[in-house]
Amino acid sequence: MGSGGDRRSAGGGCSADVVCEKHLFKSKVSESLVQLAWSHPRCAFPLDRNELCIWNTETPLRLSGHHYSISAVSFGHKTNPLLVCSASRERVIVWNLDECTQKVQEGLTPRGTVVGTLLGMVLHVRFSLDDQQVAVCAGNRIYILSAKTEAILTELHGHLAPVTAAEFCTWEKTMLISVSEDRTFKARKFFMFSVRRLLLLLLLFLQLWIFSLISDHNYRCVTHINLKKEQEKFCNKVWKSGKEIGSTVIIFPILFLLGHDGALNSVGWSHDKKWLVSASEDRTLRVWSVCNNEPALILGKEKFHETVRFAQFYFIDAFILLCCGAEFHLLSFHSSHLFVCLFVYLYAFVPLDQFNFNTVNCTDIVLTAGRNRALEVFDLNAGCSTAVIPEVHTRSVHQICQNKGSSFSTQQPEAYNLFMTTAAGDGIKLWDLRTLKCERRFEGHHSCCYPCGIAVSPCGRFIASGSDDKCAYIYEMHSSSFSHKLGGHTESVINVAFSPSSPQVSLFFPFCN
Repeated sequence: MGSGGDRRSAGGGCSADVVCEKHLFKSKVSESLVQLAWSHPRCAFPLDRNELCIWNTETPLRLSGHHYSISAVSFGHKTNPLLVCSASRERVIVWNLDECTQKVQEGLTPRGTVVGTLLGMVLHVRFSLDDQQVAVCAGNRIYILSAKTEAILTELHGHLAPVTAAEFCTWEKTMLISVSEDRTFKARKFFMFSVRRLLLLLLLFLQLWIFSLISDHNYRCVTHINLKKEQEKFCNKVWKSGKEIGSTVIIFPILFLLGHDGALNSVGWSHDKKWLVSASEDRTLRVWSVCNNEPALILGKEKFHETVRFAQFYFIDAFILLCCGAEFHLLSFHSSHLFVCLFVYLYAFVPLDQFNFNTVNCTDIVLTAGRNRALEVFDLNAGCSTAVIPEVHTRSVHQICQNKGSSFSTQQPEAYNLFMTTAAGDGIKLWDLRTLKCERRFEGHHSCCYPCGIAVSPCGRFIASGSDDKCAYIYEMHSSSFSHKLGGHTESVINVAFSPSSPQVSLFFPFCN
């Protein structure tokens, strides 16, 4: 790093229309075009790619915390405290400059707060007007993050190409304007509320009231449920009858599970339908009994170095599989009524750049997929990777769907070797686990704005897919074109599911403002 003095015109004077170079900073490596930040009298910019430099008239402040090149920087709006946000493809960090300066004066290394991880290539970041949230433009999505802790408050879709800039409206704090390389701009309102506080209010007297939000209905109460009585009824059915309940929908909204302080990433049922495992942006994993509002077990931040993106019960509830950053873990699970014991890292973690995985509940094979667009096969008996398929799709795989069958139907054993992958804008591919080759490609549905889900029917003959065009599509396994198009929906269909015992499919939609 170096600095130079003022540079003026050859005539000795400095006219008003001539830009003067006041200081010069030289990086050891060439820097790409990135978003820089200025807040009088400070400016912020990346130095040597992964170091953040805060310059003012005093000694520059150099902050380290990123492992990859910083691509976007932004100052907060308030001066007390003055915040700055820096982003790279592996993490988003918020720095309190007063605290950082004090640490440097004490001879300590300043640390920022990691508010987001592994969001992808970030082109732009912007604080909200009250500095409580940060809008992060990564790919064709906008993530609204908490500026105080690692939590994705909401996620905005709609652009078909990378979002290059976003700005909060000064007259409406819940409105965001964004521009994209798809040559469009969007102005959208978003909602952020504390589900935890809302549910605590509803559960104060163990009563749930449901109101109509349509203004013409005068927000009247549609119905209300005595949660305590309904919960007792459900528990009696599960624990006393000893029979498995066919439908899991009965639990909601009978039982609310409170405890996570961040957005939920995944929720999974145990094989016996008596336990739930949940993973959240608060970097905790929780195991719940369906008859108790409190978690039976909590694995906290000290166990996971990054957010757990996905977790599920495995091998008839003997284990829990989870995906954490670039690793997946296998945990031993034992339950006896309300007693739960987990032994972490039964298998050593495997370094991968993975974010999604899936597995049949009674096999030793785990399929993983991540942002490197590769699919990798792991043998848990051997504790190692057995095969890698590079470039599975042109974009990152957002779902792996296996033919798991159903207790209500039978299939040929060979059918369970088939699995599907899907990626936004790149259709659905059918793979054979024995050959690791793509056997067929299914196209016709639209999946660009949302990562639309897919499902295989219990009989193994059909594939269902969501779509951006407000329809769902049904494909026959032996045909590349769709056989049925299910319309009449008011919004994009983001997920689908088949009934295990009858020829029905359920559709799910995004929350729309």
